[in-house]
Parts: sequence; structure tokens; C-alpha cells
Amino acid sequence: MAIRIPTRSRPRGRHEARPAVRLPGLTGVERATLGSLIVIAVHAANTAAGAAVVGAGLLAVGGLAGLGRLFVAGGRARRIVIAGGTGLGALVMCLAVDGPHAAMNGIGRTGVTGVASGLAGVVLLVVAFRLAFAGRRRRFQLLAIPAVLLLVVAGSSGR
Repeated sequence: MAIRIPTRSRPRGRHEARPAVRLPGLTGVERATLGSLIVIAVHAANTAAGAAVVGAGLLAVGGLAGLGRLFVAGGRARRIVIAGGTGLGALVMCLAVDGPHAAMNGIGRTGVTGVASGLAGVVLLVVAFRLAFAGRRRRFQLLAIPAVLLLVVAGSSGR
């Protein structure tokens, strides 16, 4: 019994050839944020798989997917909080855990994804600052520089 394959070169009717994944028109900020969240999710899954804790990896990936959905559907304040919080968390984890681990034990699978996750964190922080200062006057934007420096100094002093 032979399998027949239709030889029609073009599909008929409503079911024209469509792309497999349809994304709505995303802005550059949304693309950068979703891409960064994907990189962080890959690192979370990779770390959990290396530690044989697959449930935690799936939970992290699901949580980051939910944050991506909330980011696209949310308003300006929600976007700033999601991008800033996730970016800061990813950057801190890279600087405190993944970077030193890669430096001491050599670069490996987890080190590569950890450094990529840290870079994704930097991208998310840039997105958060860009969203926060969009449409503001230049004086207001320049006043943020001393405020950020004070936060960094206060955070690094351990108090």
C-alpha cells in the first residue's frame, strides 16, 4: 500500500501557507526584552539541568515566560519594574556566582550561559532606564546620574 502525496504546488482556500510562529508587530524594546528573557531562561534551565533539579528549571522558565507576556501586555510602569528587576537579578547573579565560577573553574556550559545571562541583564537594565526616561527633559535625565552613583556606593558599602 503506497502513500499518496498531493502534488499540488499551492494550497487551496483559507489555508494558505502561513508562518509557523506568528508574532504581533513588536517594537525594538519588546524584542530586546523578550530576547533577554529567553537568554536568562536558557541559563536557568541549563543550571537546573546541571544540578539535577529539573522542576526548578521548568518553574524558572515558566515564570520568565509569564514575565514576557506581562511585559508585552503591560503599561509603562509594569514594563519598567519587570525589565529593571529581572535585569538587576540576572546581572547580580552573573557578577556574584557565574563570573567567579567561570574564572576559577574554567569556562564551561554553565559559564557561557551565565555570562550571556549577565549581558542580557545589562540589556534589560538599559531597557528599564530608557523606558523610565523616555519623554523627560534633559535636566531630569542628568539628575539621575548622581542618584544612581549614590545607590551604587550605598549598595557596595554593605550597609
